[in-house]
Amino acid sequence: VLGTRWTPLAATPASPGGVSEDSAFAWAADEALRSVTGRSYAGRATQLAGLGLAAGTDVPPSVDEGRAAGIAAARTALAAAKSYIG
Repeated sequence: VLGTRWTPLAATPASPGGVSEDSAFAWAADEALRSVTGRSYAGRATQLAGLGLAAGTDVPPSVDEGRAAGIAAARTALAAAKSYIG
């Protein structure tokens, strides 16, 4: 494909490189589900976290940052839920 005719699979942000939303949500779900069920969903989280890479809208450091942010968010939410439940 000529460079002038190439288009990404998904809309590319004007400035890619922020925290990957796909990665953050995937890893937050893994952390929350693991804490509740005792089972790890890391394989699925890894797949979902890479969606932005596959679409050309994320770069690897963004995926890593998303993982850290998602895990931290899930732990914060779980701690808050435990404080209400007891």
